[in-house]
Amino acid sequence: MISSVAEFARYWDGVRRRTWAAVDRVEPGLLDWAPRPGEMTCGEIVRHLAGAERFFVTKVVEDRFTEDLSPGAALDHAATRARLEGVHREEMACLAMVGTGCSRARAAISTAAP
Repeated sequence: MISSVAEFARYWDGVRRRTWAAVDRVEPGLLDWAPRPGEMTCGEIVRHLAGAERFFVTKVVEDRFTEDLSPGAALDHAATRARLEGVHREEMACLAMVGTGCSRARAAISTAAP
């Protein structure tokens, strides 16, 4: 049972390692591939994972839902990976700043990112 923010952050890093194991298999040529017409492409799924991380951490930390589950506009391979990396960095900062507000943590990380 997870009983602290630090334990949750360690758990979440483990989840993220498994996620990256799958994302690393999505080569540039697969971004637009979907198993069937009308289903999400590989790129949409990766962008959805970024939104899902923000959605989940916001619910845990702030006890509210967000609108971040949409995969958004298509991105190239590097930008898709950068979005997933950036959201993870921001959400881990939110976990580290529990009690001070994720909005400030996200703003601080976003302005400091290269």
